[in-house]
Parts: sequence; C-alpha cells; structure tokens
Amino acid sequence: MSEDRNSRKIKRRIRRAYAVSTVSIALVIFVLGAVGYFIINARAASDRLMENMTMSVMLKDKLSEEKIEALKKTISEFEGVKQIEFKSKAEAAKEFKEFIGNDFEDFLKENPIPASIEVKLNAEYATSANMKKAEAQFEKLEGVREVVYKGEIMDQIGENLRKFNFVMLSFGVILLIISMILIVNTIKITLVSKRFLINTMRLVGATRWFIERPFVIRAVTQGLGAWAIASVMLAGMIAGLNEGL
Repeated sequence: MSEDRNSRKIKRRIRRAYAVSTVSIALVIFVLGAVGYFIINARAASDRLMENMTMSVMLKDKLSEEKIEALKKTISEFEGVKQIEFKSKAEAAKEFKEFIGNDFEDFLKENPIPASIEVKLNAEYATSANMKKAEAQFEKLEGVREVVYKGEIMDQIGENLRKFNFVMLSFGVILLIISMILIVNTIKITLVSKRFLINTMRLVGATRWFIERPFVIRAVTQGLGAWAIASVMLAGMIAGLNEGL
C-alpha cells in the first residue's frame, strides 16, 4: 500500500515537472517568436524610413520645360532610384512659408528658392555611400545647381538598426540555449524515474532503440505541445499589436 502511494506521488511529480517544463519551453519559444517578429518589423520600418529620405536635386533658374523633362527622365533611369517628384519654385516657396510661418517674399521681393527634383531611393541603395555616388552623378548633369541630402541621418539609422539586431539576435540565442537545457533536464528527470525499468529491460535483452524510443516520442510530443501553445500566444500578440497600432 505504501509502495503504491509512493509510486503515485512519483508519477504526479513527473507529470507536474513535465507540464511545468512544457509551459516553460512554450514561453521561451513565444519570446523567441516575439524577438523575430520585432526584428522583421524593425527592418521593415527602417526600409520605409530609408525610402522616404529624399535627395533634393536643386535646378538652375530659367530652365525650359523640355530641359526639366529631360532631367527628370535621366534621373529616373539611374540605378536605385525608386521615385522622383518635381517641385517648382512656387511649390517650394509655399512649403517654406508654411514651415516658417510668414511670407518671406514680402521683404525679399523675390523667391530665392530654386525648383528641385526630389529623389527617393530603394531601401538597399539608401546609404550614405550610394548617395555620395548619386550626388556626384547628378551634379554632372547640365542644369543642376547642387544636390542636398542628409547622409549622416541615414548612417545613424543604419548603425542603430545593426545594434538593435545584434542585441535581439543575442537574446534569441540565449533563449534557444535555455529551451534546449529545459528539454534535456526533462528527459533526465524521466530517465531517473524509470531507471529500474530501464535496467530490467537491459537485463532481458532489449535493444538501445527500443529503450530510447518512448523517451524520444515524449520529447517530440512535448516540443510540439510547447510549439502549439507558443503559436497561439504569438498569434494573439500579433493580432493585438496590429489592432492597437
């Protein structure tokens, strides 16, 4: 009677340890998935930000419509150019008036802001080095006064993104190691609880695979269960974030 009670206690402890380990692994997998989700979205947000950074190709005054159209066509054909937009002197002056809050033309008696072609690059080309190359090419074009862009901001964005990805990846590797340790410890607990049965099976000539198979199946089942729990949690988190944002 006492042996049966002890056996039931041991089984309850094993089941409890198995459940706790499964939930722990699920939480680790969930955090791993969340880390991956944040990295992917940080990269996507960075790409969108990079593609919205513009190079302003300032044009000389009194260019003909034909010359402006020729410049637009030439610039749009450069490698890496995603989008261009022509901004006339009047449009540029209007934007600047809205920005500073007063009409500078009243006391200047003229509009000194030149017309420009606003150039947006694809994300993979939106780096300081590529912009310097583009600047050198654009400035050689007839009718271009100068090229203005904020390369230092793009360098800072790229550097911050690299740091963020490194930290997140390091965190993910640590979590992966923790999940593996949890699985190994669970298997060890199961092996210790079954040690007498394992020795008996060895004595009657059971093969190594015959002994190991139930433990492998249990480990796989535990992993799949943890994955299912983590998937539900991650799907709920993503749905909540999408709804909130």
